[in-house]
Amino acid sequence: MNAKQRIEELTKQLNHYNYRYYVDHVSEVSDQEFDRLMRELQELEAKNPELAMPNSPTQRVGSDLQQEFKHVRHNIPMLSLSNAYSVDELLTWYDSVKAVYGKDVAIAYEPKYDGLSISLIYRFGKLAQAVTRGDGVQGDDVTENVKMIERVPLYIDQPDIKAQSRFEIRGEVLMPFKTFAKLNAEREANGEEPFANPRNAAAGTLKSTRSSVVRERGLDVYLYEVPLRFTSKEWEQDQCDLMNNLWRFGVPTAQSFHVGYYNNAIVDCFDKERIEYVINDFVLRRPLMDYPIDGIVFKVADRHIRSQCGATYKAPKWAIAYKFNAERMITTVRDVTFQVGRTGQVTPVVHFDPVPLAGTLVRKATGNNADFLHEMHIAIGGRIEVEKGGEIIPKIVVGVDPCATKDFKEVTYPKYCPECGAPLVKDGSNYYCIGESCPAQLQARLEHFVSREAMNIQGIGPKMIEEWINDGIVKDVADIYESEKLETFFSTRIILSRTESKSVPAHRVLFALGIRYVGASTAKLLLKRYGSINMLAVIATACPDQLLQIDGVGVDTTISLGRWFSDKENLELLKRLQTAGLQMDEEIPVPTASSNGGESQPLAGLTIVISGVFEEHSRDEYRAMIEQYGGKNGSSVSKNTDYVLAGSNMGPAKREKAEQLGIEIIDEAQFLRLIQNS
Repeated sequence: MNAKQRIEELTKQLNHYNYRYYVDHVSEVSDQEFDRLMRELQELEAKNPELAMPNSPTQRVGSDLQQEFKHVRHNIPMLSLSNAYSVDELLTWYDSVKAVYGKDVAIAYEPKYDGLSISLIYRFGKLAQAVTRGDGVQGDDVTENVKMIERVPLYIDQPDIKAQSRFEIRGEVLMPFKTFAKLNAEREANGEEPFANPRNAAAGTLKSTRSSVVRERGLDVYLYEVPLRFTSKEWEQDQCDLMNNLWRFGVPTAQSFHVGYYNNAIVDCFDKERIEYVINDFVLRRPLMDYPIDGIVFKVADRHIRSQCGATYKAPKWAIAYKFNAERMITTVRDVTFQVGRTGQVTPVVHFDPVPLAGTLVRKATGNNADFLHEMHIAIGGRIEVEKGGEIIPKIVVGVDPCATKDFKEVTYPKYCPECGAPLVKDGSNYYCIGESCPAQLQARLEHFVSREAMNIQGIGPKMIEEWINDGIVKDVADIYESEKLETFFSTRIILSRTESKSVPAHRVLFALGIRYVGASTAKLLLKRYGSINMLAVIATACPDQLLQIDGVGVDTTISLGRWFSDKENLELLKRLQTAGLQMDEEIPVPTASSNGGESQPLAGLTIVISGVFEEHSRDEYRAMIEQYGGKNGSSVSKNTDYVLAGSNMGPAKREKAEQLGIEIIDEAQFLRLIQNS
């Protein structure tokens, strides 16, 4: 793979991870892996600046902006932090800082909380606005939600702050471990999908459209930074003094310490021995903390000299975050079961002796596929090493050869579906159930459909769905809206939530359908481009190559969409959902060559008149395709008409007029080739 191809691949991959993390609140890779890929991209772009892509993630801060909230521009950009994963990297950073000042400088350190960044703005002591980091330049206004957080001071009764027309303090919104455990227990009891981790729970709660949810879920906040202004008081000079004083004023600040502090005096000793002591101290205290902590932030303690260090496009040079390595534990495999997903994929689940990781007790992890089981030497009675990837998802990182264990049992993939008995077929490294009426697939599809990220129908849980399937009263997702028998199971809460689901945006409806390879971000990309699920169906079956021109859509996704929309039963399901009132259209800007990444519009400037009856698509679908590809629909044949798209039984008057004016008449096949060859 050459440099250009690798830059394109890394850009696409990192943008996907950024979107999943900041918008979907899902971490698909560890921070360390993300940073490794980012550094590789930075190095490649440095060597080949002419190959850097316009949407390169190296040129921007990840964004959590959402359309539901008003966007507010930050007075001073909210940047992220550069990461370090070793003491040597920290020492290299300190050498660069020392080079700026020409001498040793005092360094402060504090916990790196794993939550959602927030900026609180006070005017004459009163809380006026609360804004998320967003993309670093602007963020979401979540003032009313933040006011529901009990520890956020609505008023700071301190003379210096009350005298200022603007006092800003930044920090992190968090969910305590105890609150997180209680919330997930309640969600599971109500049949709702649990949150993956405290950060996701905090982010999802803070971005709720109902402020009451924030109060109910018990969010907390720790604040740790005041952007430097042109004038400031003496008590704001040193980072630790600033945090301690704000704490006295009733502001919930982070504990901040000097790296060197002996006999009540600050000592400049940012050396290996002292740093290792600080890190080890945090590692020992971390399991006792009530909040998710994923590292330590080191920063120049003297706030008034920080500006001399400067900043990159996304991070200040006067601070750095040391990230903890993921906790790992060795345990013994007790069983391997096989789980059938909504697409029929059969995935092994490895069960092992419980081990404590990142604040939770972990009992199982995915075995991925047959190749993974073999490569990791997974066997009953064998030993494995487990960690939480990105502090979120338990995963097996090392398998210990079972031959070193006395009693072990080799794990083999089943030949038949463990749920319905249908044969399994191998596709690459994965096995799939081909049973058309597999209850496990239906169970997974229904659970996915009602989940928070999809239709968000609250109150419908796995046990309830299992009961429906066993009783034979539900056969597909449309039954949730149509079946009279299900009404007896529905509480008022479910009925209200089901009604609200009819307002869910079309891209989430597409995601809810559970089409293979179409995740939440891909669904958003597709509907941003085509604006309608019905339009997407036309493109996926008539002009599939067009899908490949969308950054983020690959061959597997294109094939999967084509197969799904070619199935008559799926199309019938789509019609039933549309009749039930679900959103099939999404408002998007009218596509142009510039908005489509420079793609040519084959029908741009052309007026086309449709006449007759068609076999491949309806007249309405062809009208939509004409507009989609830059053309204009004509109502009658005139000298301004460029083409007449003719089906069978074309009107004789239109044909005669077209022939008189010398206007070309094309059939369906010619029209579709015209689009496909663009």
